[in-house]
Amino acid sequence: MPVLAVLKANDMDAYPIQQMNTTIGIDSLCDFNLREVAPLCRAIAGRHALLLFNKVSRRFELLLKHGDRFRVDGITYRNSDDSSTNIPSLCSCTATNSVNYKHEIAYLHHGSIIDIGCARLIFASFF
Repeated sequence: MPVLAVLKANDMDAYPIQQMNTTIGIDSLCDFNLREVAPLCRAIAGRHALLLFNKVSRRFELLLKHGDRFRVDGITYRNSDDSSTNIPSLCSCTATNSVNYKHEIAYLHHGSIIDIGCARLIFASFF
C-alpha cells in the first residue's frame, strides 16, 4: 500500500498513513494508539478522532469522534453538539484550553501540529 501521509510524535518512529480512514485514540483497536505517546493522559478518548482522506478535495481532514476536543495549529475544535461551556478538566493538558471553534472537522496541511490531550503530533502529507 502506498503511504499517503505520516504522523510523527516525539520519541517515536513516524506512523505511515496508508488508508483513507485512520482511527486515533487509546483503544487497542485504533490504528494509531496514543497510549504509547501519552500514557498518563486522561483527556484522550478510546476512539478520539478519525483521520480521513477526502478524495474530492484531495486533502486530509481530522474529525472529532468520541473525544472532547483537539487542537490543530493552535485552534481548538470541539463537538458542535456539546452545549456545555464549562467542561471539567480531565487532565492538566485541558485545564487552559479555551475553545476557539465549535466544529468537529479540521482541515490539515503538510506540517500541521495536532494536539490530542497530552499527545503532540506533526502531520506530513504527500498531497
